[in-house]
Amino acid sequence: MTRSSRTAVIPRMLCRAGITAVLTVSIVTTAAACTPATVQHEVAAVYEQAEGVVLDAKESAMERDIAIIDWAIEAGIIERFETAEFADDSAVPTNDTQFGAQTMTTWQRYRDYVEQLAQGLRDKLRDELTIDDVREFYQQHPEAFTRVDDVVIEVTEWHDGRAVETFSVEIDETTVRELQERDDAVIAAALDLAEGATVTVDRGDGRYALVRCVSRHDGGVMPFDDVVQAAAMQRADELFRQALEARLAG
Repeated sequence: MTRSSRTAVIPRMLCRAGITAVLTVSIVTTAAACTPATVQHEVAAVYEQAEGVVLDAKESAMERDIAIIDWAIEAGIIERFETAEFADDSAVPTNDTQFGAQTMTTWQRYRDYVEQLAQGLRDKLRDELTIDDVREFYQQHPEAFTRVDDVVIEVTEWHDGRAVETFSVEIDETTVRELQERDDAVIAAALDLAEGATVTVDRGDGRYALVRCVSRHDGGVMPFDDVVQAAAMQRADELFRQALEARLAG
């Protein structure tokens, strides 16, 4: 089967909720080509208003932005890039029902825009994947799709040098989230324990929990059909990082 005859895994989604408007108002829809020199000049101009960027990291951050913008133009996600659209500091609609529309600076609008382009590139890469591509990634990275092990722990609560309570907890794929919400410190420690090992969790104020792993059984790997979407996103992220690093190195 040729690549052209395979079907793509996931439909393309270019915009995330909350910042769609930033992308919309920022794209200059003209047919004029945007040269690398133009992009570099425009990015340098907006970096004059940079907020929270360490001076030593400024050059590498600019290079990353320029590479992403150039790539987005080549990929047809945008036709042209200009910073003029970011100059007007105004209230941008958000999903924040408590505080309503928030005022964003030129720098914040620019950062949202660049990250939106990066996400658009990831989505494009994901859109080009086939089931075979994703399955191969899944098979090569089983550690990324493992279930939580089935673990039984014994917890002894101590206060001021006295044992006040001992109880057992069973952890598995179906209970781990709820248990973490109740006592993340103990569950996180337990998940790292080998069978028979113990660890002490300091709770402060003279209180601590002694956690012993009674038993542990391998949870195995989740079926491909259950994680195909997650695998596709991870593969697209990997391709994005590799392609961006190649552009920066070139």
